[in-house]
Amino acid sequence: MIDSLIRIAPGATYWAAWVTILSTAALFIMFGGVGFMGPVNDFLSVFQFLLFIPAVLALHRILGPANPALSGPFSVIAIIAMLAIALLQSALVLGFVDFQQTLRPILAIGAFLGAWWLVVGGLSFISPQFPASLAWLALATGFFYILIAIGYWINGSPDHPLAVVGFLVSAVSLPWWAFLLSRTLRELPA
Repeated sequence: MIDSLIRIAPGATYWAAWVTILSTAALFIMFGGVGFMGPVNDFLSVFQFLLFIPAVLALHRILGPANPALSGPFSVIAIIAMLAIALLQSALVLGFVDFQQTLRPILAIGAFLGAWWLVVGGLSFISPQFPASLAWLALATGFFYILIAIGYWINGSPDHPLAVVGFLVSAVSLPWWAFLLSRTLRELPA
């Protein structure tokens, strides 16, 4: 099963990038006053994170040999975090919880994903298969995902300037990283 997920990683990552863009657009539209776009964002977020799981597995297979003690645990953390976000967002979409009940856990879980992106970025620098731009984008995404959580925890609101900057930068860096990763994975020998 893991090999099957790794094989679909380039395509899944490509679609995860598009879903990320659509989810972010829905969020911006919602903040612009079109309230029904909030549930659209929540629905898309479920698939966004599920689609990234094959990439986590593929990256561990490629980058893990350079530092298995780092790659292994952080890959497990990333998969658990992505599943947790998908589960929380599903519960929100289905009406089992409300937005305020999911906000804090999702932002905290996002910090763990940020740590995984930092590890991926660092390991990507020592991998001859990956361009430096992929490593830098992973580092930026990780740093700004963590910044979102820090901003939230400072005052309990996603409106804190650190959270806003983290969101805006990661809204660009994450899909950019995903598109580049998808292309890079496609070009690797089987």
